[in-house]
Amino acid sequence: MVDVFEDKNSKQVVKLREVEAVDLAFFFKFQLDTEANQMAAFTRIDPSDLQSFDTHLQKILADGVIPIQTILYDWQVAGPVLSYVMEGEREVSYWLGSEFLGKGIATQALILLLEMM
Repeated sequence: MVDVFEDKNSKQVVKLREVEAVDLAFFFKFQLDTEANQMAAFTRIDPSDLQSFDTHLQKILADGVIPIQTILYDWQVAGPVLSYVMEGEREVSYWLGSEFLGKGIATQALILLLEMM
């Protein structure tokens, strides 16, 4: 488990940890959300294609260079956060389940990820 970000006003806690096999089902479910797909910079041609999703995520997990973590919000899987280099520039990416949007979770997770790097 990496650093913890606790919002002193709401007492809600955001944590990052290594991705575990159980997280993948949550990640897949989150990326099926139509509204989230409209907001995302990069999406799959067919978000419902589980094999394509698994292949892509396994490639990221096996890479070893791309830091990817699971975001936990009060011990619930909220989504993944990761960083990668594209065209020589450092990028960050995250995907939250719709029930976790608008709570500052992504901001807190990005702060934690950048502190890890």
